[in-house]
Amino acid sequence: MEAFPRQWTPDGSAVLAAVKEADGRNRLWLVPVAGGRATPLTDGLQGSISPDGRWLATVSKESGRYQVYVLPFPALDTRWQVSAAGGSWPRWRWDGRELFFASEDHLLMSVPVRTEGGFEVGAPGRSSRCSRRP
Repeated sequence: MEAFPRQWTPDGSAVLAAVKEADGRNRLWLVPVAGGRATPLTDGLQGSISPDGRWLATVSKESGRYQVYVLPFPALDTRWQVSAAGGSWPRWRWDGRELFFASEDHLLMSVPVRTEGGFEVGAPGRSSRCSRRP
């Protein structure tokens, strides 16, 4: 089994890790820092937890092409497709109001999101800027 750390949780209590399991399956796991039992989350090797710790952006190929999805975290009981024409390597903007990802033709894409009171996603488009913290 091989594990690759991807990101600290916003509260610093755990690490999101991509794991290549012994049976060949790829899965994201949540690994507590202070010990305890690691939790399998979802299939895949790519993921990003939102800055408020309430959402997980991940990638799935179940439709036949890689697409970016967002799931409520830690429930993971619903999901919204964010990319329209393929996508990978999702990353949240520092304030959680935008999600960046790579398109199939290696362009930086962005999509506005709203996470207050649920999840709403806008239309993805080619990113023309990098957002910086104020």
